[in-house]
Amino acid sequence: MAAGAAIGVVVAAASPWLPYLFSSETAVVAAARPALLVAASAMPLAGAVFLFDGVLMGAGDGRYLAGAQMATLVPYLPLTVVVARGWSAAGTVGLVWLWVAFAWVFMGARAW
Repeated sequence: MAAGAAIGVVVAAASPWLPYLFSSETAVVAAARPALLVAASAMPLAGAVFLFDGVLMGAGDGRYLAGAQMATLVPYLPLTVVVARGWSAAGTVGLVWLWVAFAWVFMGARAW
């Protein structure tokens, strides 16, 4: 989690400049910045989730891990469908909500 927090701080601090590595389009850069902040905020949670995955794989408990991964779709999949159908609006707002769904709902379900 500490490594995730450190990476999150770096991503958040670099969010004004990171989008320029991928595009020079002002709309893309503007949309990427808030999405990067959401991703950065969830990095400690993601760090814990990836640690748990590694522990389960190392213990040879792949069957449980596969079942748990399927269970994470219960809260995540309906939310992504809702976001994709335009519930939260298009453009930057939609991208941010998609990242909220992935970074907090999907990763949160995996941590649970």
